[in-house]
Amino acid sequence: SGLGDMDDEGVLSAEALRRRLGVFDLAISPSAVLSGMRLMSCGSIALCVGLQTLDLSCNAIEDIGPLSALTALRRLNIASNSIASLQPLRTCANLRHLRAEGNCIPDLSLVSALCALPLESLSLQTISSQLQNPVCMRPEYRELPSMLPNLRILDGHRTRSQHCIAGFPLAATPQSLLKQAGAEKWFSEESLVLHEPGSPWQAVQSALEEFRGHARATISEIGPIAS
Repeated sequence: SGLGDMDDEGVLSAEALRRRLGVFDLAISPSAVLSGMRLMSCGSIALCVGLQTLDLSCNAIEDIGPLSALTALRRLNIASNSIASLQPLRTCANLRHLRAEGNCIPDLSLVSALCALPLESLSLQTISSQLQNPVCMRPEYRELPSMLPNLRILDGHRTRSQHCIAGFPLAATPQSLLKQAGAEKWFSEESLVLHEPGSPWQAVQSALEEFRGHARATISEIGPIAS
């Protein structure tokens, strides 16, 4: 088992990590499963700079600072530890899927650092509201999806309604899309009203109709999405 590879302070040495992953050069390992090893530190894992998938669930880790070096990371499971902040992950520029239920995160300020990441799924509690972080019980928790623009799944539930794809409502008008993009000032009111071939209206209208077609086709394939 991996328990014999640790010292008395719950630290996995670089040499023990090499044996665990079966590689000499830790930088080239694409994935690591280190769940349930009673780890108290993830320091040596910072050497695995090529990791794309990492499972550190069910340990006793408090500080995930060393994980800030894992810029290639796409999937991370740190569920059931003693972690109070996700801020070190803000440098993990490729992180898309994060499980962090069963930790000690107290408020949204310690989650909001992830807003610049391409995060698509996040769990701070289970789908049945078990293993809650303290933040999950705060009234403002429902605002979290609006803080993470790429988020599609929160705690196992989809965050987008079937009438909204990539943040754009299917009932959108060219004017509303331009306003949302902050570009309406570049078009005169007259150009948006005129339906002449080649006008800005025609270009936006054409793109919008194409978008709606793709969106409806996608919805048809995946079925209804709970709001």
